[in-house]
Amino acid sequence: MTTADAIAAGLRAWTRSHGLHVRAAAELLIEHHCWLRRPDFVRARVHRRGREAWIDWAEARKFINQGAVASPSRMAVLDLATAPGENRYRLSIMGAASSRLIATGVARATGEGL
Repeated sequence: MTTADAIAAGLRAWTRSHGLHVRAAAELLIEHHCWLRRPDFVRARVHRRGREAWIDWAEARKFINQGAVASPSRMAVLDLATAPGENRYRLSIMGAASSRLIATGVARATGEGL
């Protein structure tokens, strides 16, 4: 098992006790296969204890704002994952109707679901 795989397993263990917005944020980073393999990101933003791993979302935001070096699309994925992780858009309190509107809007913005 690679370090990134161990972190992914740890994040999944950690997010079991968190809201869907945190689970979604962690899964985006896991499935993207970039940031959990970057030592500069993992070193200060991902913490591990036992079998669990967690992301310090405030530190992830600092990493983004300090101008980390990565392609624009990789930075966008990190930004998109960090926003729900820190509950920036209050996704944790959205009802079903608002959730559907948000999901549809994001799908339309990426050319999906048109």
